[in-house]
Amino acid sequence: PTPTTTNSPGRFYGRVALSDGVAPSGGVEIEVETFPLDISFSGTTFRLTSVDVEIPEGESGACFSLDLFKGGMNDTRQLKFECTKGCDDLDLVTQGLWRDSTQNVTDFIQATNYPVFQETPVDITLRSADTFKGEVRLPTGLVTNGNEQFNISLTAEYNGFVIFSESFSSFLRPGSGINSIPFSVGVPNELDSLRGWKLSVSCLNCDSTINSSNSFATSINGGLLSNSSAQAFEFPAQQDRTGIILNLLTN
Repeated sequence: PTPTTTNSPGRFYGRVALSDGVAPSGGVEIEVETFPLDISFSGTTFRLTSVDVEIPEGESGACFSLDLFKGGMNDTRQLKFECTKGCDDLDLVTQGLWRDSTQNVTDFIQATNYPVFQETPVDITLRSADTFKGEVRLPTGLVTNGNEQFNISLTAEYNGFVIFSESFSSFLRPGSGINSIPFSVGVPNELDSLRGWKLSVSCLNCDSTINSSNSFATSINGGLLSNSSAQAFEFPAQQDRTGIILNLLTN
């Protein structure tokens, strides 16, 4: 199908598909939303440009439809997704934005911009990933207060010169009273000339004694974190890594 121009904000519609295999026991759940996300309040009605897509056990995909309700005639939106359940078991990409020209996941710098006033078909395929699993650990004696947001970022490193290094983030919002926060992030391993990844963590609303700035893993198991990207360890592409421990620095 081809895009159809409308006189009012349109919609995205299509299919979210798994590139390899079928949904495991319990299925796969993906949240698809626009970037930026639009929010509407009307009386008691609360709307987001966001939709939850469920791929049932044994199926390889599911259809979605996402209505748009904001924007001027020249406005555009990107299409973003996050897999909230089941992608770990299939070793698939867990988050990102869609790029039509490569039919792959990317970041917001290179994602496709779609006109708001159109009925636009977009099919998203969750492809194979390099998966990173581990824990973010607070300094000894400290626990979360429930207001923190931890950002796990993986930035691509390439063979040869590139204008942009793609970067993918996963946001963790744990409850209170926790010292160790598990993470699992799957990033696309089919990027052209991909050589490896640099892994970092930052924290919003952390205790004042914690260094909240972006800090990089310095060894294959995490190592002593560093605020310098020059000291970051480069995780080889086409490999999964488990048991990464990110011990947050103190000020």
